[in-house]
Amino acid sequence: MSTNSQSICIVGAGPAGLVCALALAQKGILPRIFDQSAKHGTRSRATGLKPETMALLDKLGVGNTIRAMATPIYGSYQSYAGKPLRYIPFADKSAPHCDNLSLNQSDTEAVLIEALEKTAGLKVEWGRAVKLGVGKLQVQGFAPVSPCVIIAADGRFSTIRAAAGITTDKTQDDEISFGCDATVTTPNALDHTAMHQMFGPEGRVVFVPLPAKNRYKISGTFSKTVAHYEVPDAAAMQNLVHGRTGLCIDNVDDVFLYRLGSVRAKRLYKGPVVLAGDSAQTFYPNGGFGLNTAMQQAADLAHTLASRQPLQAYEARWQTAVDAMFAEMTRLRMAAPK
Repeated sequence: MSTNSQSICIVGAGPAGLVCALALAQKGILPRIFDQSAKHGTRSRATGLKPETMALLDKLGVGNTIRAMATPIYGSYQSYAGKPLRYIPFADKSAPHCDNLSLNQSDTEAVLIEALEKTAGLKVEWGRAVKLGVGKLQVQGFAPVSPCVIIAADGRFSTIRAAAGITTDKTQDDEISFGCDATVTTPNALDHTAMHQMFGPEGRVVFVPLPAKNRYKISGTFSKTVAHYEVPDAAAMQNLVHGRTGLCIDNVDDVFLYRLGSVRAKRLYKGPVVLAGDSAQTFYPNGGFGLNTAMQQAADLAHTLASRQPLQAYEARWQTAVDAMFAEMTRLRMAAPK
């Protein structure tokens, strides 16, 4: 593999693209990395980081920076209609430290972006829309480039994957889910070192701790009796959460609606295009697979390319691994209280 920066182009500067770029740079391969966004975003998005991901981030030289910014999650409390069901431990509170962590995805990305610039002199090329032509990338503002490898790290709705002709299997729930970031103002209501999964007849509400005091990522489902959905304003979110859980929230931010679902590419490479992260597979949130899988997979792809392994081996490894993850995701969904 040539170390020329034109040899590998990465499309997408999310966790997968950034990890892949940093891992390649550590091996002396300097890719170009493009993102169509004008600048790095600030939405919290995915937050959970698992121990194996922290071990990877240690190898990339950013683990301790992430730990200093994140908040630990030692377990998850589950309840139904206000009655406690169980506590599921993730880590031992008596251990020296916890590597089950929560940090806004945008903050994790910012650390990776800074590391890329400081350690490799690589900068994300923001505001560059990219289209795949016949063996070439049409990059906004540049003449067409012909890299030997095009890494599609452009997410669940990957345009590079679609242009390469790689098809997917998809599932999607009928019910509408909501999400937001907010501060819980009810005094001493929640243990900020744990997730809280509250189930009931009208649906679920999940609280995932964020690093700021009493700050949570809150998600859930609407009642199946609701006939019309629109994005709630802050007051509507406050009423919804209080009505379901009895908890008061304030400083509501980043309210959005979505349908839960999964996407899985039927293959991971075709021609010069290789998939990594959400372009390859996305999961239901049960199990926290998405963000962690994206980074692990991206690092493995960097190793595969740098060591000149065949892409068939990369595809086979991840097809097997993702089979197991989808089975576990399904098990967790079936086991959740209804």
